[in-house]
Amino acid sequence: MNESWKRLDLAGGGVQALNLLLARQLKKRRTAYSLLALLPLGLHRFYLASPVAGALYILASLAAAALTWWGLGPAAAVVALAVVVAGVRDIRWVDDRVAALNKRRRLQAYLGQGAAPPPGYAGRHSATEADEAGQTRDGAAAGRYPSFAEQERLLKELARHRQDRR
Repeated sequence: MNESWKRLDLAGGGVQALNLLLARQLKKRRTAYSLLALLPLGLHRFYLASPVAGALYILASLAAAALTWWGLGPAAAVVALAVVVAGVRDIRWVDDRVAALNKRRRLQAYLGQGAAPPPGYAGRHSATEADEAGQTRDGAAAGRYPSFAEQERLLKELARHRQDRR
């Protein structure tokens, strides 16, 4: 799909503007897995908002390099193996973490808007208030087309009446 829609500027808000903002902010699995290729630097952890674990990757990698420098090859191999094992475990973690972070961002974006109801909205009305407001008993306002659910209900009633006549 063409990505040009992400560059549109729909200044003024609304769902489209919110979706465009989310498209720029959401974490991408491809980026996270690309950064996982640079395992000793722990960049994938920094990208996925886990800076402490990212720093541990860097420290472990530096420790392995220092142990190699001091001639402690077996100890360096153990530390390097621990980094690799953690990286293999992170292959699965990346997918779960991206999903969790993106879900949190979506919830914050859609539910955190604090949107107030439209002006004049007074909630649901009782049947008598609906009659006074010019609505029919079926729930459809006078002068408007019935909703899809109302149409379905009416069609079911017509079918039931046809069967009763036979």
